Amino acid sequence: MVLDTKERRKMLQQAAAMGESMQFAGARMKVPTLVVLNGKTDQKEYVLTNKLTVIGKSAMATVRLKGWFKPHMAAQINQRDDGYYIGPGDKVPKVNGTPVSGPMRLNDGDLVEVSGVRLNFIFRE
Repeated sequence: MVLDTKERRKMLQQAAAMGESMQFAGARMKVPTLVVLNGKTDQKEYVLTNKLTVIGKSAMATVRLKGWFKPHMAAQINQRDDGYYIGPGDKVPKVNGTPVSGPMRLNDGDLVEVSGVRLNFIFRE
């Protein structure tokens, strides 16, 4: 197969314009993950694949809390173009020990505490 260099450049520009996340250099894609450090949940680890991640007891919650008095929606994590943001639900979450009253961007290695559960937000390769 022979590919003209002009056509190749054009195809690369089109791919970049469409927002495709093709990795030409062979770099690995980082996957956002919540790791449960302590507290009662239905799993020990959660990969964030949706635009909205709900932490709570609700049937629609991604991170399902266990316990009689857990809130239906303790907190939520939203994926935006520039990262992942945590916001309050029925409870006020803490990020690295600081209460979060509005949307706050999560960074790699942040510790999230909400409703008796401690989670570590990390990017895995």
